[in-house]
Amino acid sequence: MAYDISKFSTADSTDPWLKAWATREFGAGVADATAEVMATYGKLLIRRKYELLNKTPFLYDIWNYYEAETVLDEWTTLLDKTQKLYDSLDAETQIAFFEMVLHPVLAGGIVQRVYINAARNAAYAKQKRMSTNTLTADVKSAYAQDSVVQKRYHSLLNGKWNHMMDQIHFGYTNWYAAQTALHCHILTP
Repeated sequence: MAYDISKFSTADSTDPWLKAWATREFGAGVADATAEVMATYGKLLIRRKYELLNKTPFLYDIWNYYEAETVLDEWTTLLDKTQKLYDSLDAETQIAFFEMVLHPVLAGGIVQRVYINAARNAAYAKQKRMSTNTLTADVKSAYAQDSVVQKRYHSLLNGKWNHMMDQIHFGYTNWYAAQTALHCHILTP
């Protein structure tokens, strides 16, 4: 693509490139579905860049039209589809698929889940909803899952890419800011 961007001037002009890439990397049997996953991932990612998710006011609407929940559902649907593709591949191909397709979807979905449910948690705490505590547990669980996914990536190919995913991706300023950004409320009855 980068060598001749003039070939990619319409909204659907990247689709053939994605399919060709997926065919080359993972085989013709999963090329269409993999290209669709990557196109959907790109669409979900560009809506709200990760570094904008910790801005105030929160970028997704918590109250109207189920926007935040819809976004989470889209990421969950994408992850389910991506996981099925991964499961259909042989063990050797799974490694590359995890690195290039499944990991971005897994990690991206976790970041979205953490920020969306932290924002919902803060809003619900102001209303004294007991579901605040459920959201706190979900944010903590997703945050812990992020570490598991990171370790999984680092263990691939006997640690070939160890520390590749070590950068802070919650908060984007420093560790303290990351922890502060993810502060959740707990209500007691």
